[in-house]
Amino acid sequence: MGKITASRTSLRPDPKHQSLLAGKFINCLMYDGKKSTAQSVFYDALDLVAEKVSDRPAIEVFEQAVENVKPFIEVRS
Repeated sequence: MGKITASRTSLRPDPKHQSLLAGKFINCLMYDGKKSTAQSVFYDALDLVAEKVSDRPAIEVFEQAVENVKPFIEVRS
C-alpha cells in the first residue's frame, strides 16, 4: 500500500484588496494561527500608509515596497 501525499492548498488573496501578495504577507505575519489579528495589523499599517501617501493607493505602495526589496539577480548557493 503506497503513501498518500497531502495535496497543497492554493494561496488565497486577501479579502479586502484581492491581492495574492498581500494574502501571502498576511500568512507570513500570522502567528499561532491568528489570521484575523494578522489581517488587522496589516490593514492598520496600510491605513497609516494611506494617510502619508495620498496620491497612490496604499496597496500599490505596499507592492512597490516589496518589489524594491527583491534581489535583482538570482541568488544561488
